[in-house]
Amino acid sequence: MTMQKLSLTTEVIVIGAGPVGMLLACCLQHHGIKCVVLEKRPQPYRHTRAIGIHAPSLRIFEKIGLVAQLLEQGVRISQGAAYSRGRCLGRLSFASCPGPYNFVLTVPQYETERILEASLAARDPACLRR
Repeated sequence: MTMQKLSLTTEVIVIGAGPVGMLLACCLQHHGIKCVVLEKRPQPYRHTRAIGIHAPSLRIFEKIGLVAQLLEQGVRISQGAAYSRGRCLGRLSFASCPGPYNFVLTVPQYETERILEASLAARDPACLRR
């Protein structure tokens, strides 16, 4: 394996281009902070590892101008139930949570990452380095 020599002039280096790393980088860019995201995977991961996006994260996506794209791609889950061996252990509803995001948004993780990566590239095409 050959190590590439990188020349970086940046304020922040983010390690990992999963949804958390890219969301952090988008927030930094939104606030005018130059950053670089370093990712060891040559291609985006095509599997979902999270069940959904919760209200606090949706508010962050809203602040950086990406929530509309996510809402367009996702399914809103307003209630749920937990089962074990065919028996309902409990139910929950997000209806009483403060709006406007009183639901869990299910979006395939690769779609969330695609939206984040496109946002990073629009501001700085060299931001994400695989």
